Amino acid sequence: MEPDVNVTVNEPADGPDVNVVVVANPDVAQTIATPAEDTSTVAEVVEAVLDAVTGREDEPETDEFVVLNPETGEETELDALEYAETPEIVDSPIEFDSTANVETVPEASAAETSTIESDEAEEAAEVEAHQAAATEAQEQVEAAVAAGDYEAASQFRETAEDEAWEAVDSSMLEGATSAELEGAADYQARAEEYEKEESQHAAAGDYEAARDDAANAASATEWADFKAGGEDHSAQADAEYENHNWAVWEQQQAEEEAQSAESYAAEGDVETAEMYAESAAEHQEEADVYGQEGSYDASDASYDSPSDTYDSASETTSYDSGDSYDSE
Repeated sequence: MEPDVNVTVNEPADGPDVNVVVVANPDVAQTIATPAEDTSTVAEVVEAVLDAVTGREDEPETDEFVVLNPETGEETELDALEYAETPEIVDSPIEFDSTANVETVPEASAAETSTIESDEAEEAAEVEAHQAAATEAQEQVEAAVAAGDYEAASQFRETAEDEAWEAVDSSMLEGATSAELEGAADYQARAEEYEKEESQHAAAGDYEAARDDAANAASATEWADFKAGGEDHSAQADAEYENHNWAVWEQQQAEEEAQSAESYAAEGDVETAEMYAESAAEHQEEADVYGQEGSYDASDASYDSPSDTYDSASETTSYDSGDSYDSE
């Protein structure tokens, strides 16, 4: 412990000396006289006194660092320090509370899980039912197309498309679409109108008009079959056309023979006139036979009218509806 130091500085105004009294303790006192010619300041004098009393010497100024031994307080080399007692830093993981400020998602109860599974099973069953309905309707489409009833086929196809939409599955759909089948049904309806007109003209003996009706009916039927992707149903209309064509020819022959009979009768050649008259009658008779056979509603006609029922799909057909066009 450093001794208490009391410093008294006496600086007489007219004296040549500066008296400094240093008291280290109550029992010891020293007086240092400084000559008048010494120009040291009072602060420098005080500092010199303190250095003399405490034994402290001025240390040279330096920018270097001094390493002190933490145990002895003495200067030492940096490499000489012992670090054995340096506290060991343990690199241990920090444990966190995983439950703190974390929302816990409750697990689904057994009842909720059962409800979810039940809903999924119900949805799967519903999809399966739509798939089955679409498949059945598509089979009805194919049966109707094979029978030539394109109106019924269009209705079945529309049902099949609706069910396939609900099932999100169109793999069972084949052939013409409902729109194409509807167009086919329109052409088929036109063909039926032409055939009715054909029958009326044939009944009136106008076989030439009936022949034109048959040709129009055949053309409309061909377009209907093409749009529906069905088999060719125009054979009957083509046959009616041929019959009416023969009826027209026979009727023309009958008219020519009748004109010849009239000419011979006018000349007085009764025998030749009667011969041409008989020939004219025979040709007219043949014309009527062809005309009646050519009528689509004749009793002996082989018109392939569509079936009324389609309970099974024993006859099916395949058709690519991508290549379709309208004749008009």
